[in-house]
Amino acid sequence: MQTQDLKYIKYKHQMERKKIDKLQTSSHLIDSEYHPSKSHIFFVDSQKQVEKFDPVRQMRTHPSLINRRSNRLTIEQLKSTKFKFDEQQINKLQKMRKKKYLELQKRIEREKKLQQVELAMEDKLLLKNPKQEDDDEFWSDDEKKKINEKKKPKIIPRKK
Repeated sequence: MQTQDLKYIKYKHQMERKKIDKLQTSSHLIDSEYHPSKSHIFFVDSQKQVEKFDPVRQMRTHPSLINRRSNRLTIEQLKSTKFKFDEQQINKLQKMRKKKYLELQKRIEREKKLQQVELAMEDKLLLKNPKQEDDDEFWSDDEKKKINEKKKPKIIPRKK
């Protein structure tokens, strides 16, 4: 029964891990644990160029979008696209994003708890039913023969 419980917990843990991975890949949520660092490296030739360097101009984007990691539109793309968002739609999108982020947090916490339960159940099962090691390595060949002879039933022929 306990092995069935352990298998069920392992199954749930695996399913939770898959759902977390799916949520992380489907959404563009920024979380430092799952994304690379925030630095973007530009190479320049001299110290003067370092002082004059402007990332907004280099990336050809709006200054408010410079800190975004994903979906950083260029100025040309911004000019060519027509946005028709009102405050209500923006608030709705922000709520949806916040809801997804909270779901991801809860799933990560649930996955950690399942992992702890799984480890505890494995430990309990190992303590209850420890594996019996093969003692063959410790016995010499003569001792093995003696043990095997004791195990075999003796056959005595009938007297006539």
